[in-house]
Amino acid sequence: MGINFGYIRVGTNEQSLDRQLEVIKPYIADGKYIYNNKASGKDMERVGFQNILKAMLTFATSNPC
Repeated sequence: MGINFGYIRVGTNEQSLDRQLEVIKPYIADGKYIYNNKASGKDMERVGFQNILKAMLTFATSNPC
């Protein structure tokens, strides 16, 4: 059994995630697996990005093929 993870991002706090969220929602069964950031894309240390990487690694290591 797999889980679909989603990640959305905008570059500034003034921008809205709403449109991206509406597009991704049909593909992610549980909203807790949608991660987001309002930060520049040049920084790979974004909290939401790091959190999705950790979540995917945790899922993969606890659910081997």
